[in-house]
Amino acid sequence: MTTVGRNWVPRILGIAWLWLSIGLATPTAEAAEATGGTNHVLARAKGWTVTRGDLDKMVRRVQTELMSTGSLVQEDKWEEFEGRLLDQLILIQICRARATDIDRAIARTNADAFIHKIYTNAASETDYARRLKRAGYTPDSFSQEKYDEALVNALITREVKQGIQISPEAIEKAYAAHPENWKVPESVKVAQLFLQTRNPVTGEEVSPDDYSRKESLIKELKTLASKPNADFSTLVKENSEDTKTRANGGEIVVVRGQTPWEFESACFSLPVGKLSDVVVTATGFYLIKSLEKSPPRVEPLEAVRESLREALVEQESLKALPAYAERLRREAGVELSPDAPKLPPQGPGRPPSKV
Repeated sequence: MTTVGRNWVPRILGIAWLWLSIGLATPTAEAAEATGGTNHVLARAKGWTVTRGDLDKMVRRVQTELMSTGSLVQEDKWEEFEGRLLDQLILIQICRARATDIDRAIARTNADAFIHKIYTNAASETDYARRLKRAGYTPDSFSQEKYDEALVNALITREVKQGIQISPEAIEKAYAAHPENWKVPESVKVAQLFLQTRNPVTGEEVSPDDYSRKESLIKELKTLASKPNADFSTLVKENSEDTKTRANGGEIVVVRGQTPWEFESACFSLPVGKLSDVVVTATGFYLIKSLEKSPPRVEPLEAVRESLREALVEQESLKALPAYAERLRREAGVELSPDAPKLPPQGPGRPPSKV
């Protein structure tokens, strides 16, 4: 991960993992006491401040997520770590002040879409809440962080990316330089009905009685699905325990080498339109119906021209971002407290300290 990515202000964990490895973390309470308390101003500009409390709050959230993975900030990396988080808070404040109403509307839409995706990918509402808590979020703080990221991205798109022009020759050169990127492996589109035999959160197997019950049910569903004019999509919506695909009738695209071999074997061996026998994997029982097969192919230039242009714009914008960020700080008149945590010399430029 990098500190400058698609969202420029990256997810907090991205910043953390760039600078962290196993070690001991300095308690944030001690840091607050050493710098005059949580209301002590670390950075300011016209209309806003960033306090020690603001920074400590972000640090605690990052620490919570790190502890869930067994990692903490090394003691000799602490100031660098805090400096980068402070820099992120400064840039967020600048972008909040600089954003237009259109920027804010775009950010709200994109943030809501991202949050909805995370929510629907969770096994349940309880699982979603548990994941947020494990990462150090409340629903409100998660929503605010994703909005801030989306707002910065909206500003970058308007003020940096939209001014970058990519010539047709550059796109053609990039396409020719990486032919391996345009190879599309064999795939098959299927509809799946899934009954789980392991708890998706804990990984524990269901009880023997539940296993037997689900084994009997999948066989009954196989009989129903095999009848003439059976509506497999309806059976999936009414019975499947795969919350990610149930609503669309269980439809997914399977690429070789990316799913358990029992499942993959059934998907690729089925003729289009045919229904599988009951497929047993370590996670549960499946019924699979083959819908469509796609042989391996190479995407032509015209099919990827726009996505390639976007990738090249992204690449050029990454080069422009350090200077852009420095200009934003300068124009905003950002001042740092003398005791604000500092970035290392090789980091992005910082505004001068003021007594």
